[in-house]
Amino acid sequence: MTEDLDDKTLRKIDPNGTYMWKWIPARGKSGGLLSGIHIDFMEVGSFTEGKYMLQMDLWDKKLKTKWNFMNVYGAAQEENKREFLAELAGFCSKNKSPFLVGGDFNIIRFSSKKVNPLG
Repeated sequence: MTEDLDDKTLRKIDPNGTYMWKWIPARGKSGGLLSGIHIDFMEVGSFTEGKYMLQMDLWDKKLKTKWNFMNVYGAAQEENKREFLAELAGFCSKNKSPFLVGGDFNIIRFSSKKVNPLG
């Protein structure tokens, strides 16, 4: 993802401007997060950026309830997995409202499941 995501690019994705967009640019070959919240249904109260995630405090207009959305991009390199999991645990423990976590965790349970067992 580029350092600056311009309005012209976002309008190609969202021509009617019905989403509030927030992004974190990629660092090197990994990462990069783009989140869009439909403003007819949700209000974004605040957001927090981490190294591996983007968290948004949301207000559901219909249900009249607060919740959190976390978009994650886990560390692809083995040496950064603990840092990613610690950041995820920190974000989750701070949130008192219900939350939804989604994205690319880049975590596997068994090394035999890796596409590239050497990487």
